Amino acid sequence: MESSLHSYVKWYIDARNEFCRRVYIDRSTWLKRKLMPFIDWDSEELLPRESDFAIAALSELKGRALAKHSISLAILTLSNRSEYLSDQADANTTFASLIVVMLAFFSLTLVPWLKLLVASVAFCGLVWLMLQRIELRGKVAYYKEIINLLKQYESRHA
Repeated sequence: MESSLHSYVKWYIDARNEFCRRVYIDRSTWLKRKLMPFIDWDSEELLPRESDFAIAALSELKGRALAKHSISLAILTLSNRSEYLSDQADANTTFASLIVVMLAFFSLTLVPWLKLLVASVAFCGLVWLMLQRIELRGKVAYYKEIINLLKQYESRHA
């Protein structure tokens, strides 16, 4: 991927994170900010803001003057990468299920203090797998958004 396109991907992820922090986080109370941070995703007022962000992202892409073959190759590369990451996220769910089954099986024969130790290790593994899945699904979402922007740009400008 050419460096201009690579820097655009980095710019988009940073800009999208900032946009989500500014628009989607409910800051009315400390409790909502910590426990239920997201406002109503289906609110009518969010569509114009999303549209403005998409227009800004497209204008940023237009300002980079990318070659047509670079855009097509980036669409292909990001599509393949998002499929791979999606597969990895699904594998984490499978591993978490296996850990739970393993814990249930081993807990039948262990002494109580060893059950607690095994359960603690399994819990840490489950939390780690869940955090990995959340991170991977976030990357898939970013890549799919960028793919949509690149396809829109390609159909209009390239």
